[in-house]
Parts: sequence; C-alpha cells; structure tokens
Amino acid sequence: DSLYNSWVYAQNRYASLRLRFGWDEQIIQIIDVHGELNWEYLDLSAESEEQQLLHIKQIQSRDRENRYDLTSGSLFRVYLLKKSEDRYICLLSCHHAILDGWSIPILVNYIHDVYLDLLDKKIPDPSIHYSYEWAQKYLQEHCQLANSYWQKKMEMVSEYADLTGLAKYNRSRMP
Repeated sequence: DSLYNSWVYAQNRYASLRLRFGWDEQIIQIIDVHGELNWEYLDLSAESEEQQLLHIKQIQSRDRENRYDLTSGSLFRVYLLKKSEDRYICLLSCHHAILDGWSIPILVNYIHDVYLDLLDKKIPDPSIHYSYEWAQKYLQEHCQLANSYWQKKMEMVSEYADLTGLAKYNRSRMP
C-alpha cells in the first residue's frame, strides 16, 4: 500500500505523469487534473527462482508489446513483483514523452522519500510541482523567437543533401 500510495503522490505532484495528447487540429498536450495509476502487483513468491526469472521476462516482453495510447494518458506503468517475503522488484515502464534521463532520478528519489514518510506514518508534502507547466508556457511564449532564430540559420545554408536513401530499408544488404 505504501509504495502504491507513493506513486499516487508522485502522479499528483508531477504533471508529466498525467499527460496525454490530442490531435484534433494540431498536436496539443493535455494535463489531466487527476491521473489513473497503471499499477500491477504480482506475487511470484510461490515460484522457483527460475520460474520467477521467466515470469519477469514475460512481463517485460508483454510490456514492450503493449503500446501506449497517447490520447488516453497513463503513459507509464508500474509493476510490483513479490519474489519472497522480504524481496520485491519494482519495474517502471514509460513513454519517452513524459520522462527522460534527467527526470527519472528525480521521480525515483521523490517516490523513495514519500515511501519512507508513509512507513513512518508521516504525511508527505502533497504540493504540486509546476516546473513542467512553466517550461511549456515558456516554450509557447518564445516559440516565434526560436522559429526566427532557426529561419535565419536556414537562410545561411546554400546546399541541401538528399538523405532519403538513408531511410530506405534494403534487405539484400543485411547480413
């Protein structure tokens, strides 16, 4: 319960964990007020070590095949796997649009801190972190400036290389 609740706190705190996309006229980001946590708990403790490893690989394979629906949100999944009475594995799967190499450690540290607070019967800080919204607002407000910058750079280009051949798949060249 404490780890699950830690993820709920994180989803409430960080807007990117409540993000989805819309495509009616143009692509837009939608941040839902409340997110739905995609959480799966599995007790593997009755299985042998070998069976557990196989089961974990099956979960990872199934997760890779389970594409994210960008329009519905819930762009991350958490799996808590019980291996024994005192050993668990927590797997996180996410779409690259919501988390990157910089934000994952921040998220994991926050979840860890909240988890420890909950175990100590402390109420975690429920405040919302607005950096994502602020960054998106900044980008929107400065979009024209960025476009102008890159337009000037493109005007300096005198030749263009046709790279379409790089994108073509050629089976005969594969080993």
